[in-house]
Amino acid sequence: MVPLWAQLYMIDQPTPISLMHGEYFLNARLQNEGGMVAHFAVGLFDRATIGASYGGNSFIGSTKPTFFPYVGFQARFAITNEDEFFLPDISIGFDNQGFGDYDDTYKQYQVRMKGFYLSVGKTSDWTNTYFVFGPNYWKSFSGFLAVKQMLAEVLNLILEYDLNLNDDHDKNRGFLNCGFSWNFSEELKFTIMLKDLLGNRDRVNDKEAGMNRAINLSFIQLF
Repeated sequence: MVPLWAQLYMIDQPTPISLMHGEYFLNARLQNEGGMVAHFAVGLFDRATIGASYGGNSFIGSTKPTFFPYVGFQARFAITNEDEFFLPDISIGFDNQGFGDYDDTYKQYQVRMKGFYLSVGKTSDWTNTYFVFGPNYWKSFSGFLAVKQMLAEVLNLILEYDLNLNDDHDKNRGFLNCGFSWNFSEELKFTIMLKDLLGNRDRVNDKEAGMNRAINLSFIQLF
């Protein structure tokens, strides 16, 4: 199985993984014009994970910081995992944290929240590749898929696509993202990302958007 250390998300897409009982997860994403989104999650009973997130823009720079209008909430439950009866990893969850800038005009994030979702993951042992896909629902149905390719024991290539079918304020191209993740250890992981390679959202709050860069630092540990 491809290691998924400290990885509750590929880039934006949720993995079908739950924290173990007593594990906690800290994540900081630096994005868009000095913005940041911070996540905290904790594992309950090995299969259930709950968490919260919050952030804003312009924490770095000369302009006044602006904060997101609400705290995000996450919950997921792992139904199966690959170590049980050769089944795939399967989880259900809810996540109302979007990514990118918050659009004050349309009252949503540049990358819309997942809402309710089902995430399924499976490893190809021949190629050390991990596949994730699933549907999600927020006001209407959409879906996502992602691939994580192990390049070395601590280095991985990630490619993912969000159909974004439930958003009428884009170019109907979906969100294509890619990134490289580096596992410093089982506890600490660094990811550099290129997001919206197709230019699906070209403007947010009357500012140019489109393709953008972000970095992510994740930490996982036991209480």
